[in-house]
This record gives sequence, structure tokens and C-alpha cells, in this order.
Amino acid sequence: MPSPQIATAATPVAPRPGRRSTRAPYTLPAARRASPVAHLRIRHLGEVLRSLRDHGAQSRTELCETLGLSSTTLSKLVAELLGGGWLTEGEVRRQRDVGRPHTALALVQQACRLASVVVEPDALHIG
Repeated sequence: MPSPQIATAATPVAPRPGRRSTRAPYTLPAARRASPVAHLRIRHLGEVLRSLRDHGAQSRTELCETLGLSSTTLSKLVAELLGGGWLTEGEVRRQRDVGRPHTALALVQQACRLASVVVEPDALHIG
């Protein structure tokens, strides 16, 4: 007796003879689908970078209050951005008499580049 073929999400599924398949012929494996958590992480990374661009250097505490993120989430995002060379830790400033001093986070100017391209019917402008 032949062994039954096991279909996974990555293998095409052929319909039985005489039957129409209601299943899609192919789906992406779970590892290649973007998860909602990945989208949220990317959005939060953008919010941190945008806040630092718009408001200048800020401490982690100020970023948490501004963006409404937990300190754990922000610490993970900042570690990723520091490791990628997007942020730098700057001056140490103390806001209160108690607690740890606040370290300012700032964008690394050499890591941020911007180019603009305007395409018109009869011209191309690059800036």
C-alpha cells in the first residue's frame, strides 16, 4: 500500500480526480510571512527615529513618555538602533537629585542621508 502524501503549507495540493479543489494551490511558508509583531517593531523603530529627528537628543525616559512605549520595549529598540549605528549616546545629564543620570540619545548624522527625486513629464530633478 503506498504511503499517503502529506501536504504542508509549502507544497502544492493537487485535487483528487473528479473533485475541484477549494484550497489555494500554494501558500507561503509561515517563516516567510510577515508577522504583526514584526510590523509593529518596524513602526516603533520609525517612531523613535522620527522623534529624535524632530525634537533632537532625548533620554530614554523622555522617549518613553513622548511615544507611550514601555521602558522594556524602548530598551530593545534603542539597543537595535545603537548596534546598527543609527544612534549614539551623548552627554550625561541629571534631571533630579535621585536616580541614575539620564544619557541623551541622538541620531548619528553620518548614518542619515536623504535624497529627493521629482519626476515630471519633461524633467527629472535630483536633490
